[in-house]
Amino acid sequence: MKKLVAVLGTDAEAKPVQIITKSVRNFKEKAHTIEEYMDSMEEGEDFAKLDSPSSEFHAKNIIPIPNILTKVFIQLPSTTPFEVAKAFMIK
Repeated sequence: MKKLVAVLGTDAEAKPVQIITKSVRNFKEKAHTIEEYMDSMEEGEDFAKLDSPSSEFHAKNIIPIPNILTKVFIQLPSTTPFEVAKAFMIK
């Protein structure tokens, strides 16, 4: 069975990408909470000081990204981690 997903779009113009099911893996990492990220969005220095995350994050090695975030990323003048996180949090 083939599993296809669209990279950008949901209409007939969307470009499908095949996902090889056996390559999808679970992973567990430590992450900061959404509150910690939100509190650090005022200044880039606060964002850079985030360390020692304590919240456990369970996910897969593939993450769907909504079209709006893809468009936001493409339009960013700077793609530093702080600028990307700030733009994504605003949207």
